Amino acid sequence: MTPYAAAEFVMLTLGKAGYQAFLAGGCVRDLHIGRTPNDYDVTTNARPEQVTALFEKTIPVGAKFGVVVVMVEGNQIEVATFRADGAYSDGRRPDEVRYSESAKEDVQRRDFTINGLLQPTSALAFSEEFKKDVKWFQDGGDEVPVIDYVGGLDDLKDGTIRCIGDATKRFEEDALRMMRACRFVSRFGFEVERDTFKAILDNADGIKNVSRERIADELKEICIGKFAAKGLTLLATTGLLRRILPEGVSDTRFVYTLERFTKFQTSDPLMGLAMLLADVQTSEAANKVVESLKLSNEEAAVIMGAVRNCGSGKEIGTVGYAGSDEFYFPAGVKMLAREKGILPYAVDVFEQNLKLGYTLLTSEAGKKAIERFRALTPEEVRPTLMVTGKDLIAMGFTPSPMFTKVLNLTELRQLNGEFSTREDALEFAKQTAEAE
Repeated sequence: MTPYAAAEFVMLTLGKAGYQAFLAGGCVRDLHIGRTPNDYDVTTNARPEQVTALFEKTIPVGAKFGVVVVMVEGNQIEVATFRADGAYSDGRRPDEVRYSESAKEDVQRRDFTINGLLQPTSALAFSEEFKKDVKWFQDGGDEVPVIDYVGGLDDLKDGTIRCIGDATKRFEEDALRMMRACRFVSRFGFEVERDTFKAILDNADGIKNVSRERIADELKEICIGKFAAKGLTLLATTGLLRRILPEGVSDTRFVYTLERFTKFQTSDPLMGLAMLLADVQTSEAANKVVESLKLSNEEAAVIMGAVRNCGSGKEIGTVGYAGSDEFYFPAGVKMLAREKGILPYAVDVFEQNLKLGYTLLTSEAGKKAIERFRALTPEEVRPTLMVTGKDLIAMGFTPSPMFTKVLNLTELRQLNGEFSTREDALEFAKQTAEAE
């Protein structure tokens, strides 16, 4: 069963039980503009306990806020009860949740008009309560009903990001919505409506109260949008960028960053962050950003490996200099390739630098460096070792710090291709150990 069919099943089941149910939010928006939604959300007047009673397998992920996940043949469909939120003293979640019987009231609490559309089942669309509010659209050969209480259809048509109701109130409820506006600009290339833009300017300081993890998630999404340069420009012009960067990190080279995102695109969030930080003045400053975003150790290592090694005077560039083979022998290239973030991140960003003219290398030298790294196979970078500590013990040597030195030297020779057979490697290791 497809995710869409699973969502329809959930709505039909709720409908048969006498409840209202609609597809809501981003999935309706995406379906209307011909995009495949990442997930499908359903909103209903059924209470969480009523939803749970109707389906065989449910997960009460946010029952406190009226949200239950319904499992349908491996698909997770989030079902939320209509509600009207109270005050948001923590700037993220309402202090109290008041359930509502009105789909229209439920829509009023959402963030942007393009996310305020509802798609009912045909039965509900033809009901006396809703048929006056329904607009019908052709989707292939099917007539699809949409209910729009907030002007979202017009804003979709015009390419406009507009808050539902009072923009300042929406951002006071959850300051991350300001970055979400930048994300939608990055994804769709839309324009932010004037009052919404002004509200972001006036409330930008509120982003400081949002957790760094949530900020990092939005920043990743902004960096991978089709119109990432446009989204990042909004992030900068509204003052959000300087508020989410650590104090002391200069954005004076941001014009280079915008050029990078204008000419290159990625769907990989880590590559997006590497591209964003590639033009920060120093790797120390980039590291301050990475630390501030509370990324995982793996993510931080990948991004910093890329940023440290993609500049014109850094390791990847050195590999490309004419006559550097003696200095950067094959083992050196392979050892560098083992560092997190080199393949493909640092190499790809370095190639961007080359095409943008941001390196001191000639095009020929830069291409040579890129080719050397990309030609490496995993087996070449981390081959099965010809000599191990067990081999040294079998030769009669007692484990000691000498083992590390001998094994490292032997591995370097192996990476250089200096051994024709394992016997050659064993002989080298034995002679080296005896010399120690």
